[in-house]
Amino acid sequence: PTSMAMGPFPPAFKLLPLGDSITDGGLKTRSYRYHLHQLLQQEQHRVEWVGSMHGVYDRRQGRNATRGVLLANEADWPLEAQRHEGHWGWTSQQLLRGNVRQPQRGRLSMWLHRQNDSQLPDVVLLHVGTNDLTKDVIKMGGSVAATAAHVRGILRRIC
Repeated sequence: PTSMAMGPFPPAFKLLPLGDSITDGGLKTRSYRYHLHQLLQQEQHRVEWVGSMHGVYDRRQGRNATRGVLLANEADWPLEAQRHEGHWGWTSQQLLRGNVRQPQRGRLSMWLHRQNDSQLPDVVLLHVGTNDLTKDVIKMGGSVAATAAHVRGILRRIC
């Protein structure tokens, strides 16, 4: 039998977690980003996490890292692996066009194009629609078709 020598690992890929509070996580151990980071590390994948935000929403402070609250640089979840675009309570329309109550946080086109081409994400993890359904459709009688149109708009800009 012949053995296959492992070549060097491929260069790091850029990963943008994009979405609402589920993307943010709320707590380190509840954040899928934390668990995904652990799995990617175990498999020795090199990932560059991208996004304008760090950490998770801090309920005690009532704010996220964009307002100055960061999680500590922890051995199992370093700050550079905590970057994301998870916006607590935002709908797909707000991700696409911005939130009029929080304009300083930006919108999808800004997050994707503020970087030069070498910094654009290679992979986008998209989790949207929960707030659309609970806020717009169920509580306000909005349309699922409108939510689908907003999600299609996000996908067009990503792809």
